[in-house]
Amino acid sequence: QQCVPVCVPIWDRGCVPKPIEPFMGVIGAACGGPQLLPDADVVIVAGAAFDYRVGQIAPSVLRDDAKVIRIDADSAQLRAGLEANVCIQGSPATVLDQLTGACAAANIPPASDWLKEACKRRAVHRQLCHDRAAALKPGATGADVALAVQRALTDDTILLVDGGNIGQWMHQLLTDHYPSRWVTCGASGVVGWGLPGALAARAAYPDAPVILLSGDGAFTFTVAELECAARQKLPFVAVVADDQQWGISVTAHMREYDNDLYSLLGPTRLDTVAHGFGCHGLYCDDITQLDAALHAALTRTDAPTVIQVPIMPSWPGD
Repeated sequence: QQCVPVCVPIWDRGCVPKPIEPFMGVIGAACGGPQLLPDADVVIVAGAAFDYRVGQIAPSVLRDDAKVIRIDADSAQLRAGLEANVCIQGSPATVLDQLTGACAAANIPPASDWLKEACKRRAVHRQLCHDRAAALKPGATGADVALAVQRALTDDTILLVDGGNIGQWMHQLLTDHYPSRWVTCGASGVVGWGLPGALAARAAYPDAPVILLSGDGAFTFTVAELECAARQKLPFVAVVADDQQWGISVTAHMREYDNDLYSLLGPTRLDTVAHGFGCHGLYCDDITQLDAALHAALTRTDAPTVIQVPIMPSWPGD
């Protein structure tokens, strides 16, 4: 109704179940994003924390005349961080419905021009991410893997994302919606939770497809959980984007020190490891075969399937 651009802090729980034009994707990604927050005259923070992903909502990241409205059901959260201009305690969904009704009653015009400009910035940034991936050809990239996973998703799929650079690719490219059934690491940025998370997702939602998208470094934190999954007959599909490094650490180290600082990893055949734990395993070194491999894996109901995909080290940032 009001044509307000909407963002979700990266690594947070999603709340946009269907594609909508105002959804701009995530905010606070290490690899950047369209400039929105510094140009907004009003910022509504609904159920989100004032943390590093939104620059603490500090004056330095906002316009001088920007006003901040904070909505949270938890009264303690309303006072965590810097003070907002207006604090409202209540369910974000309920309060936003009330604000929408108040705008309609007061004949407040929609911010159509601002939404149009925000959509333009989103398109430019997304194209930049695609261009960066294309420049890495002919090798497969994290973008290729993320987009293949996107093509396999249904309205019922539980998607878990565990890893640094592959998580950045996912958040930058799968941005037309962000449902609550997509689960990531949360604000802490911790990695290694993906395998036990996939077991939990399968146990909680026995009839839903479950896909884990992981980096190789994150995956090997808890790789022995594959045995637990096979033993308890908790099938899911794990797609491991393998760049043989702690990718996001290497990215930061090279930028700051021009040195990988011992963050490279050796070659590991995770498909063979999966077989050893009683699971299915596939080494997919032809990216054009990943769609078919995913489709076949999702039909298996006896044990998890690990699809290892070697990729070029990369991320969607500069």
